Amino acid sequence: MKRQSLGLFTIHCPKELWELLDSRITLMAELHEKNVDEFEEKDFRQKTKRDEQEVAWTVPVVFSIGEEKYNRITKIGKSKKWDTETIFEQLNSPEIVADLRARNEAGGQFQITQPDPEKSKNTYKKYITDFIKKAQEQRPFNMGLHKDDKIKDGYQIFLDKCGYRVIVSIYNGTRIQTE
Repeated sequence: MKRQSLGLFTIHCPKELWELLDSRITLMAELHEKNVDEFEEKDFRQKTKRDEQEVAWTVPVVFSIGEEKYNRITKIGKSKKWDTETIFEQLNSPEIVADLRARNEAGGQFQITQPDPEKSKNTYKKYITDFIKKAQEQRPFNMGLHKDDKIKDGYQIFLDKCGYRVIVSIYNGTRIQTE
């Protein structure tokens, strides 16, 4: 079948409608070029900030270490800062500990915190319960990063004094494309 050119024509419409249609057509053209077997819902819409950041997320790792090992974790002197070495000594994964140490040297320790369910059930849920759930589901997850850390590689550690667990969330911010 031969295509016939209809020539040029002018479309009159509001600017917002034109921009919406243009973005949708561009998105469909990109999908057509991908030539994949299956599509996801997010393939048919503009990327959200969450979509852009998910490439940096990893599946959280939960270490159930027991009360005795948990009690070996200390703070540095009388400060509020946790002693990372006492945490690392309790983890049974040399690969993860090596990765965390390398990130430390590059300034990638984002936070180490011990949420207290007695003070804030919401904080405990957000940083302990939700991370454990994602680890069990084997789903990448992250939460609570400062804006400045979003394009850096680093990690967060959450200490669960109720379940005697150490939760490690590794983040790969250099995977995020910046424009």
